[in-house]
Amino acid sequence: MTCVRGLLARGEATYQGRPQRVRWAAEAVRPRVPISICAEGPRMLHLGGRIGDGVIAGTGLLPEVIRDTIARVHAGARQAGRDPADVDIWFTARSSLHEDRARAVDNVKASVSSILNHAMRFGLDGKHVPDDLRAKIQDYVDGYELYDHVLHAGKNPTRMTDLGLTDYAIDRWALAGAPRDWIARIEQLAERGATKLWVGVSGRDLDSQLHSLRMMGEQIMPRFV
Repeated sequence: MTCVRGLLARGEATYQGRPQRVRWAAEAVRPRVPISICAEGPRMLHLGGRIGDGVIAGTGLLPEVIRDTIARVHAGARQAGRDPADVDIWFTARSSLHEDRARAVDNVKASVSSILNHAMRFGLDGKHVPDDLRAKIQDYVDGYELYDHVLHAGKNPTRMTDLGLTDYAIDRWALAGAPRDWIARIEQLAERGATKLWVGVSGRDLDSQLHSLRMMGEQIMPRFV
């Protein structure tokens, strides 16, 4: 990341002691291009605070997780002699928007089944996993089917349900429901300290996605903008 930042700013940098340069530097160089780091574990959160312009956290949306995420990013910034306020912290939410709340929740299950795996696949320590769910989550991660990654009717959402992890995963990572549910959830997350959310567009085809965008623009955004 430091190398890329140098290439963007000056057209020249080093990577692992080797000089790097951009031949089209005159066209590529910019005064400052913000670079954000995606992070799901303690070490990456700390690194993001040290060197990132922003951190996109996939750690979850539970109160204790939000507090810990912000604290780790800020600790990294302070270690590097930076002002923690200079690091933008965004929280990713696995999102699903539909007039029917139950359908929205059902539609988000495949997505949360994927983040439950890759947020925990390198270990559970330091990630605020409840003691009574540790063995189940480890079992889920050990048996995760990559071939069925994010498939709505795949094996992973089914295993997540069979292990009794669905409610936990939705509560920790999801923003799902009708517009009124989104508004209530966004207000709840803001009170917890997550004031910047990274959300996706719902829908499996263009018409559905456009419909979701209209609902967001007409029914949700006016509450906050």
